Amino acid sequence: MLSNTTIYRIARNRLNITRIIFIVCLIELLLNGIRIRPLHGHNLTIYIIASVLILLGNIIRSWAAGIVHKRMIIADTGPYGLWRHPLYLGSALVAVGFGLLLNDLFCWVGILLLFLLVYPITIKKEEIDMREMHQQKWVDYTSKVGLLAPHHLDIAKINNPWSYRQYLKNKEYNALLASSIAWILILIIGLIQR
Repeated sequence: MLSNTTIYRIARNRLNITRIIFIVCLIELLLNGIRIRPLHGHNLTIYIIASVLILLGNIIRSWAAGIVHKRMIIADTGPYGLWRHPLYLGSALVAVGFGLLLNDLFCWVGILLLFLLVYPITIKKEEIDMREMHQQKWVDYTSKVGLLAPHHLDIAKINNPWSYRQYLKNKEYNALLASSIAWILILIIGLIQR
């Protein structure tokens, strides 16, 4: 069992842990020679599926970032009317997409580390913090919105105006830019190795 201090450190440093996993994966790929599947036949199908996952993950993250006011209020509209943690759901889709594109065991281990350790611990910590900050409002929210699926679907809650200003404030463009650059590089390498 992890101590509260360890849980806090993992949750607080989740972005740095993700960056480290990405950098280690990149170094391993460079040292062993990047082997992107050529983009034809069965590999093209995998590339399309992976690209759709990356795009969908970024859409969900961007949608959530334009809604959420972190630590201030309970976001219960937009994607937060469907899932309690859409930013992590989006990140998971992006990670699986890149895992499919790279098809590297070492990278899959890093992705599994995120899924089995970093995300669950961070979500648990955030759930505890939100319950302490918002008390009954948080309990009411969790009774309507599940971790991965809504308990009650309220279309009015989902259809909430997205704020470009809030998106910028949450700096979500960094994740979109990083995944776009990585996707383009993988595309170029895949075309070159054809």
